[in-house]
Amino acid sequence: MTKKRLVVILIVAGLLSGLAGFCAGKFTVEIVRTARGEDTDLRAIARIVEILLTPEEGEVIATSESPEGRCYRIEARLYSGGATSDWAVRAFIIDGSYRKQIYFQYHEHEADISWLSDSVVVINGIELDLSKNERYDYRWPNIR
Repeated sequence: MTKKRLVVILIVAGLLSGLAGFCAGKFTVEIVRTARGEDTDLRAIARIVEILLTPEEGEVIATSESPEGRCYRIEARLYSGGATSDWAVRAFIIDGSYRKQIYFQYHEHEADISWLSDSVVVINGIELDLSKNERYDYRWPNIR
């Protein structure tokens, strides 16, 4: 990798970190991997953006598998908004290391997960058909 490319990556990453907060440990690792040529420029920038914009992990408050036990595994997490905002519950489909958010509700502290079928789940009263890739976000309640 040329010095010019590394400088551009550092500048972009620096701008993004200023906007989204600075994650020193993870951020430094990605810059070192990039400098060693272990990642392509775009992949490195994408990883840095993901690290900076991903919220903390949250506390696991519920897990559930679909009735057949082989289609879907859901994990619900409780996220603290810190001193300036309330708690939120997010639920994810988990498949190995892959995690996809399917539910996000602000002002909640619990997650009640029940299944109507192997692909239809109800999370805190919100029904989602996972086979149709439905998801719920309180900010856009009419969009599935």
